[in-house]
Amino acid sequence: MEQEQKLVLGKILGETYRLQKEQGICQETDATIFGLLNGFEETLNAQMTNLGIITVDEVEKVADYFSTYWKGEEKLDDLPSYKTVQMSMERHGIREHKFGQILKYLYACNRFTVEIEKLGRNMKLSEYDI
Repeated sequence: MEQEQKLVLGKILGETYRLQKEQGICQETDATIFGLLNGFEETLNAQMTNLGIITVDEVEKVADYFSTYWKGEEKLDDLPSYKTVQMSMERHGIREHKFGQILKYLYACNRFTVEIEKLGRNMKLSEYDI
C-alpha cells in the first residue's frame, strides 16, 4: 500500500476510533489512536495488516460445500458436524475464524440459512459484528 494512502486511511481510522472512544464503544488504546492520527508507521502497519480480506474465492469454496445440500443432491441429514466442515475448509486454506466469518456473512445474506442452522451454531449478526 502506498505511504500516502496508508497515512490517509490511518487518519480516517484513527478519527473513527477517537469518535467511538468518546461514545464508549471502542476497545483501541489511546496510543493506537494517537499513532494513527499522527502517522506513526509502526501503528499504521499494525492496523493495516489486521484488516484481513476474505476473498471471493474463499466465500465460493464455503458456498460450494453447502450447495450440494441446498440443491438436494445430498440429504441435509447427512451434513457433517460443524467441526468436520470446519476441518474440511482448513484443508482448503480457510482458517476457523475466517470460516466463522464467512458463515455469518452467508447467513446475513440469507444464503444457506437452513444448512448453517443445521450446524448448530448461532450465526446471526450481533451488535458487535456490525
